[in-house]
Amino acid sequence: MEKKTTGGELLEYSIMDEKKVPEEMTERIAGMEEKPFQIMYVQGDRMYVGQGYGKQEMEGYAIRVNGCMEEKDVICVQTTLLGPGSDETEKEGEEMENICMREGVFSQYPYVVLEMEKREKPVIFE
Repeated sequence: MEKKTTGGELLEYSIMDEKKVPEEMTERIAGMEEKPFQIMYVQGDRMYVGQGYGKQEMEGYAIRVNGCMEEKDVICVQTTLLGPGSDETEKEGEEMENICMREGVFSQYPYVVLEMEKREKPVIFE
């Protein structure tokens, strides 16, 4: 099935290193990471949005950020869970620009946090 684009604006975002995620958000995520989750956190003029895929059976998962768009009424974040050993988890350098991969045993609980300019719209995840 093909997705229709509604002409939204691509948003600039950064994939956060987990050590740089605001502490309060990290604490909230720690209580939710066993199951799939979505979370939004605002600090000053910055907005942080996170998506987790819950506990996986083995290590080595990563998340690809497919896009982040501002539509008329919402912010839309699109991500894909990548399994261990997939071609995309084996890439390096610039090719890893939109991939979030946690290290070691923590990769059994894959999640990604994006940082962007604060917006006054709800966030949906696809």
